[in-house]
Amino acid sequence: MKSYGPYSDNAAFIAGTMFIMCPAKATGSVFAYLNINQTIADFMFSISSNYYVVMFMIFIIMFIVGMFIQTTPAIIILAPTLLSVVTQVGCDPIHFGIILDLALAIAFVTPPVAINLFVGSSLTGISIDKITKAKCPFCLV
Repeated sequence: MKSYGPYSDNAAFIAGTMFIMCPAKATGSVFAYLNINQTIADFMFSISSNYYVVMFMIFIIMFIVGMFIQTTPAIIILAPTLLSVVTQVGCDPIHFGIILDLALAIAFVTPPVAINLFVGSSLTGISIDKITKAKCPFCLV
């Protein structure tokens, strides 16, 4: 009676996910302990307290972070930190989440790492150069 097959596959997937999530959560907790939230808020508000400028800075920060870090750890580490900034500006948390995901999604197909370009290339057989040229108009929109 081998009914453990599906569970063992899921256990391996969950273990791999936990290897990503646990260090990300620990890093987020260290950020909270060291009061980096307030430091980032002070830095952003020293540049501007305008809603649109702050949201643009957050978009650029998340875009740069998303080019090097996977989406889930970036959200776990930086979302609580940046949420305190956007609530001070008066941004709705749902709108902040959409901006966060949009920046990370665009960054996920942007070199130097661009993991999704490699996935798309291997699935379709199209070269990365052609995929990159085809995606550029969508990133600009």
